[in-house]
Amino acid sequence: LEQFREQIAALEHTLSRIERRADDLDRRLAQTELELQLQEIRVAEAVASHERAESAWAEVERNVGELEQSLERLGDDLRRRLLALYRLGGHGYLRLALAVDDESDALVALRQLRFLVRSDLRSFERFRSTREELGVQQSELLARQKEVEAWVDAEVDRRRELAASRARQEELIARLERERGSLVDRAESLRRRESRLARLVDLLEGQEAPELQGTPIAEFRGVLDWPVEGEVVTPFGPRRDPRYGTLVPNNGVEIVASEAGEARAVYPGRVLYAAPFQGYGYTAIVRHAGGGLTLYAGLRELQVERDDVLALGDAVGDVGARLYFEIRIDNQPEDPLLWLR
Repeated sequence: LEQFREQIAALEHTLSRIERRADDLDRRLAQTELELQLQEIRVAEAVASHERAESAWAEVERNVGELEQSLERLGDDLRRRLLALYRLGGHGYLRLALAVDDESDALVALRQLRFLVRSDLRSFERFRSTREELGVQQSELLARQKEVEAWVDAEVDRRRELAASRARQEELIARLERERGSLVDRAESLRRRESRLARLVDLLEGQEAPELQGTPIAEFRGVLDWPVEGEVVTPFGPRRDPRYGTLVPNNGVEIVASEAGEARAVYPGRVLYAAPFQGYGYTAIVRHAGGGLTLYAGLRELQVERDDVLALGDAVGDVGARLYFEIRIDNQPEDPLLWLR
């Protein structure tokens, strides 16, 4: 019996914890959905940047190739020109000018000399600037290559993060499904528990017993004392879980006692049942005049036995963490808050 009671308490605690965590799981699921979208966009950004960097790399590579070919042509031309000047020996340009026989052609020779000098200087300058531009382009090519490699690494990392986000989302969905199944099972367990209790009450009501004398309990509707001082945490009536749609029956109220104490009879009557009941713990059912029943469950200990006659306010049992309390009239559950003052 103690093991059963411990298991019941553990299950109730677990259910309460799951219900509190359900909202948090929903928030985390929405968060992972946003993370997933963000990671997908980051992957797309990495892919686009990778492609752009590769395109720029290819363009710079083409420029480097063209500059290398141009530099090679300029180098060949420059080598041929320098070789020709070398063959003229020292003061090559001056020797070309002095080689003119006719004095009348001296001016023409000087103009040709100036043209040759300027042409050679331009060729050399083109060679030098092309070589410098090639160096710049080669440096840019190296930088582009590093940029491509960096984006490749970023793409790999972001795909890994995307996979991790998907895994977290799938795990959360699986957890939600498991906890949904747990709540559904719990709801079904509560329905079975209520059904067993209803059968017990039907059985007790069907037993032949002398009619109780006195004023019917119905005349005191709305003015009965509370069985225990405390706060109602579970109201009367079936509750539908807003998340999973499971319907949880509840024919009474659950009261968290303000302090440890005793549950007391709300009206005089005779004890029909006083024993542990599966799913409810220690339970007492009291019959009252006028076809009324009150039920006290979740007691830590009973202080009554079957067939005991109780006066108003007599102790029924010691209250545990919560007291489950029902009122039935003609075996039909009614909201206890309509009967208590």
